[in-house]
Amino acid sequence: MRHRANKMPLKWLAHSFLAATRLDQGLAADFGDRRVLPLIGFSWGFEIDDKERVTLRPIERLAKREWNEHVPLLRRSYPTWRF
Repeated sequence: MRHRANKMPLKWLAHSFLAATRLDQGLAADFGDRRVLPLIGFSWGFEIDDKERVTLRPIERLAKREWNEHVPLLRRSYPTWRF
């Protein structure tokens, strides 16, 4: 397990998405040709203040706009997939 010995002020936020792709016989044989569709997204995280108190950020649902902000990185990482 990793941890930080000194809790310096920090704001940390993550975006997580559940996405789906069809897995018919043709796509199962060729992992390079994928169409990925977002089903739902949410944000979560925490903050550490200057007194080393940790506060969890509320879980919030993300809109399609946030998915679209991640698409350029996904396309660079998986150039044969469609997002």
